[in-house]
Amino acid sequence: MTDNMNYIDRDDLGLFCAFIERVTVTFNLTRTIKFDIIRPVDLSEAKLRYNKGTLTFKNVIQSDIKLKNERHEYPEFHRSAILDRSDLLTTTIESKGTDKENYKDYYMLIDHGNSQNSYHIICGTHELIIENNPKHLKEYDGFLE
Repeated sequence: MTDNMNYIDRDDLGLFCAFIERVTVTFNLTRTIKFDIIRPVDLSEAKLRYNKGTLTFKNVIQSDIKLKNERHEYPEFHRSAILDRSDLLTTTIESKGTDKENYKDYYMLIDHGNSQNSYHIICGTHELIIENNPKHLKEYDGFLE
């Protein structure tokens, strides 16, 4: 997918161990993919606390997200990278006839519980908003510790 695969162990978005609570895809007018997440405050804590947040990818022109819904499992982010150059980005830009300067390739590795899968989103930008109201996981509806 890229000339150099050194990005696969990065966490550019700081989402390691963040649970995916909900995903919303908007197709009209501007295409977006929005993840509602619950992210650990500090993984070194003895009793982990989490903050809610949203990760929104804006002006999406290509994506290959396939989330699995496994019983008693919550999908979670493990790795992420923001790539200014990749073979996929170049191919997508050429096929869409758009300006490469306006897009990036966002790589994500998501753990579905019994499997892990890599995904790419080609889009203009992203926005990550994290609330500052830490709670224990069991305080969120539907989550157990």
